[in-house]
Amino acid sequence: MEISAPATASESKSPSSPSSRRSRSLKVLILATLAATLFACLYIKYNPNAQEAAAEKALLTPTKPTKEPTKEPTKDPSKPSPPITTHTKGYTLLSTFPHSRDSFTQGLFYSSTNRLIESCGLYGKSSIREIDLNTGSVIKSNLIEEKYFAEGVAEGKDGRFVMLTWKEKTGLYVDSDDLTVASKFNYRTHTGEGWGITNLGDDYVVSDGSDWLFVWDGVTMEEKRRFRVRMSDGKYVRFLNELEFYKGDILANIWYSDIIIRIDVETGIVKTIYDFKTLWPSHERSSSADCFNGIAVLDDDVLMVTGKLWPKMYKVKLDD
Repeated sequence: MEISAPATASESKSPSSPSSRRSRSLKVLILATLAATLFACLYIKYNPNAQEAAAEKALLTPTKPTKEPTKEPTKDPSKPSPPITTHTKGYTLLSTFPHSRDSFTQGLFYSSTNRLIESCGLYGKSSIREIDLNTGSVIKSNLIEEKYFAEGVAEGKDGRFVMLTWKEKTGLYVDSDDLTVASKFNYRTHTGEGWGITNLGDDYVVSDGSDWLFVWDGVTMEEKRRFRVRMSDGKYVRFLNELEFYKGDILANIWYSDIIIRIDVETGIVKTIYDFKTLWPSHERSSSADCFNGIAVLDDDVLMVTGKLWPKMYKVKLDD
């Protein structure tokens, strides 16, 4: 075993060189920056109020366009569209219904056969349910395989529903009668994740947590085009979550924000922001309640909305 010789007095007490002092200062600065970043990340992750604030800040933060092909539709210059200006509006509360406290709501829609269908997430607890519209009770439910984290759900074809999964890049065709998984398909998105899905004629519109929306062919489930969602002032809108088709446009929840936005499907511009902050104010929520999520269109202007692990569903009318 080698033992290094002790430093001489001149070596141990001699002042460090300017370059070594700069090196130590740089190391200290880097370590301090890393510590501050780690603290901020942990604070946001485990503090719901901080999550909401961070999401709302990021919601309106401009982002640089990616170099990825957009596949946006070519505009016909002979048919110019009128400019779209984003407006903020509210809602009118019509009634409330009980909502299962264990429902980690990822998707919600009202089927063509007048059934309220809900998809619930979390690994090992994911399920698809039919909800009684008048009482909020669960009529029937089916658990999904533990390896899947269920996400948005929409009405499919041939008596099936279509449900996404979070990180598994797998879509599930669900039998509409008994709610069992009939078959599966693979898909790709910008982030590699699946968040929300809704119908657009014979096709589907899908979100992946980014500021992109994807139009999928209703038969092949392949991407036909995509568009980025932005405010009328050009600021992109991230964290697009649950989706719902509404009067030719798309309604979307924004992750950890108490708003619903209305998106023009041709331009991607947000036409309206519906403010739901007073529906169940965040300071009144229990620590177990998660974020506002879940939109089902019941009638022309009437929606059923709720949140993840929320004890109530709310029947509301949009102030259009």
